[in-house]
Amino acid sequence: PISSVARAKQGIIVFGNESRGISAEISPCIGQRLTIPPGTTEHGRVESLNVSSAVAIVLNAFMGINTA
Repeated sequence: PISSVARAKQGIIVFGNESRGISAEISPCIGQRLTIPPGTTEHGRVESLNVSSAVAIVLNAFMGINTA
């Protein structure tokens, strides 16, 4: 989960397609996989995120921005 990952001083973050994931060519280069835990709303569990939402969440986590 993204909340338990130590921030690296440098690296590359690769985002995969929701249905296909990361390509077979890139997958062997991945050193650590990140996941964003599913959220819930008043209507139930959130099923998926589009990639732009996932990027915003991951960058927020890595930049240490506190919106509270």
